[in-house]
Amino acid sequence: MNSARLLRSAIVLWEAFAVTVESKSYNVRQSEFGGTMLDCTYQLEKQQPVRLEWKKVDLNGDVSFVFYNNSLAADLQKRAEMIESSILFRNLTRGDSGQYRCEVTAPQDRKNFQEIIINLAVLVAPSVPVCDIPSTAMSGSVVELKCREKEGNPASEYKWYKNGLALELSAMSTNATYKVDKKAGTLVSNPLSFIYTYVWCACSLIRQFAVRSPWTLHVACSN
Repeated sequence: MNSARLLRSAIVLWEAFAVTVESKSYNVRQSEFGGTMLDCTYQLEKQQPVRLEWKKVDLNGDVSFVFYNNSLAADLQKRAEMIESSILFRNLTRGDSGQYRCEVTAPQDRKNFQEIIINLAVLVAPSVPVCDIPSTAMSGSVVELKCREKEGNPASEYKWYKNGLALELSAMSTNATYKVDKKAGTLVSNPLSFIYTYVWCACSLIRQFAVRSPWTLHVACSN
């Protein structure tokens, strides 16, 4: 028996004497105010009492207990419940987004600890955008138009329209008269030529929530 086969056999044997933890879904996405399950199941070498803990790492990197000492955190007790070792959320908020760790300790198993990580993204529709657009500009000048919103999750992407027609991202070559940054929400027109009516649209990355804000930019002749 070669060394690789011996190593595989040793790994299989080791896992047979270890607590194992798994989930049906390691990346969960659900709309705000909806419900979802963070699934966590485990198998043991031998039946025994275990210590089950859930922890959350929020978007700022802060760690907190979600389930500890056989009890859900106080802020979750009215809108979530434990289903065996899994967590059922009934009313998600945007603050629930983050990384969740399901940790199982089985003292009598030879490998007595394992954890899994589940990522939860709570989807939030974008708000009506705020746009920084000058009311007038001189023909031939360079103008940067900006739009932004802070509610969307995941972060919104932006699309600009000129007189009702979409400005395509493909028009970013050196001879293009405009540049669009879909992530920053900016449109740079170079040079400015005639009357523009722009409509901005923010779309979240999931389920294409969309809102629009119309703005008109009047261009004056430079001579």
